[in-house]
Amino acid sequence: MADIGMVVASGEDGGEGGGSGGAVTAGVAAGVGVAAGVGPGVAVESEVAVRSGVGVGPYAELTFDADGDVERGTREAVARIEATDLLVFAHGWNSDRSTSTRLYDRFFAPFPNLVGSGVRLGYVGVVWPSIRFSDEPIPDFDPPGALAEPGLGTALDPATRRALGEFWPDRDAELDRIAELLEERPDSAAAFVEFGALVRELVGVDAVATPAALDVPAMFARDVLEVCRAFTDALAEADATLRRDADGVEAGVGGANPVLGGGLRALWSGAKEVLRQATYYQMKKRAGVVGEHGLGPVLAELAHRRPALRIHLIGHSFGARVAAFSLRAVPDGSRYVKSLTLLQGAFSHYAFTDRLPHDGDRGGALRGPVKETALSRNRW
Repeated sequence: MADIGMVVASGEDGGEGGGSGGAVTAGVAAGVGVAAGVGPGVAVESEVAVRSGVGVGPYAELTFDADGDVERGTREAVARIEATDLLVFAHGWNSDRSTSTRLYDRFFAPFPNLVGSGVRLGYVGVVWPSIRFSDEPIPDFDPPGALAEPGLGTALDPATRRALGEFWPDRDAELDRIAELLEERPDSAAAFVEFGALVRELVGVDAVATPAALDVPAMFARDVLEVCRAFTDALAEADATLRRDADGVEAGVGGANPVLGGGLRALWSGAKEVLRQATYYQMKKRAGVVGEHGLGPVLAELAHRRPALRIHLIGHSFGARVAAFSLRAVPDGSRYVKSLTLLQGAFSHYAFTDRLPHDGDRGGALRGPVKETALSRNRW
């Protein structure tokens, strides 16, 4: 791992990990062509790649469950790829297989023209359960549009309900009740209390947690009506901004707004956002598990079988956490990971620090050997 190449790049918001409470937009770029000494050329498309929806090849996918267990057939498909350099890309939160494949297709497209003779690229798309709210447009993929009217459209559509069932397996009773509440939108404080308790149970937050508790977001510790109102108001303001930008006129945000001045029924749009944010919070833990206990060991086994193979890790958003945490499974002295590229990384910029600024007795989750090999010995 001493050959790993990294360069810090700009990115989006993402607040997670390290107890920092702050977002990091961390990127590590490195690259094929820089850190690994790869030059210009062309790779050959395979029929498998075309059928998969990814226009380069050889391409295969690695599929993991929530515990990091790999689907055996996908592991063997990756093992059959003949390549000198393997690009391994992990998608982020709020992605399903279809949106991830589109991401991989667009990202990998330029690479065949960047390599020369003697270098054959192989491509791997990591697929892991990261949830997809199908009613939420994805930038650069879905057409832009205004948010739903405040207080309306809070029911879970069938695709999102199925995705939540895959995201939280064996929790159908809780999810069915949450879906029922979001559809009926009862004008009852007790219903919101029940909703908040169900969401907390899904994410495993203790009922007596406080905002000061480590790694527990305030939205799971404060009064549920206060939290839902805050999210509802924020959605209304965001909707007004979108409408103003689209129409060139001031949208109505004020006393007449049904969200800001209405009854409890209007707050269910904020409740739905609480559920959406709960899936994001769950990703913090899951992405690390999939990386350390899933992707990392699979790549270590592959490298053991193919000692000459050079691996380049790439991750977007929470996929950056998957990629970074996979380094914890690299055996000491191994050198098969040649570059790490974290695009708009959604985890704390304190992840690699030896001491947290707010707690000198603790370090970041990726401190120590991972930091030393990934940061201190880069050769870009």
